[in-house]
Amino acid sequence: MGIAILVYKVFIYKHVNNILKHECFAVICELAEIYRKSDEIMTKNANPYWYKLIKVLKENKTISTGLTIPYIFGAYEILGQPFSDIEELINHILENPIDKYPLIQKCHVIEQDVLMVERKEYCNKYSKAIKFENNDRNNILFISPNTDLGKTLDKLNSNLTSLYLNPIKREHYSWDNKAKEWKKFSDKEIEIIKKLTN
Repeated sequence: MGIAILVYKVFIYKHVNNILKHECFAVICELAEIYRKSDEIMTKNANPYWYKLIKVLKENKTISTGLTIPYIFGAYEILGQPFSDIEELINHILENPIDKYPLIQKCHVIEQDVLMVERKEYCNKYSKAIKFENNDRNNILFISPNTDLGKTLDKLNSNLTSLYLNPIKREHYSWDNKAKEWKKFSDKEIEIIKKLTN
């Protein structure tokens, strides 16, 4: 009788232990999924507005590549986070890494410099591009060889300022490609920009 009880106890112990292991594994899997989802939400919320705006405008086919510097400048004004100058805007782009790399290039459609993003694994095709790395070495701003904005950060800021300060001062942030001129944001553009805070 003693052996039967011992065998029964061993069986119960193994069975309970397996259940506990299975439940622990299930709990660990559930916690991992919760962490993954919260990390996705935090990453999504942590992305800078310029990146969110590029995604939104590409999704609704308003743009095909990226945003002009005045457009970003004006969007941040509307969002209540204005930049004091273009240099501050460029530093913001450089110091706020995303899951892709930012790239400034001349858009062949509107013939203006635009900020776009490129997947990190594709950036080796920009071997001739000028690169600026941030202080933490976790972000690189690429400047395409199709635009001549300078080879130093100071020169980049200076050239972008000379190109785009005038429309920014007049609060003409949006490029009208038909009229070939800078204009104020339309009501629709303002509405899209404001929705970024939701």
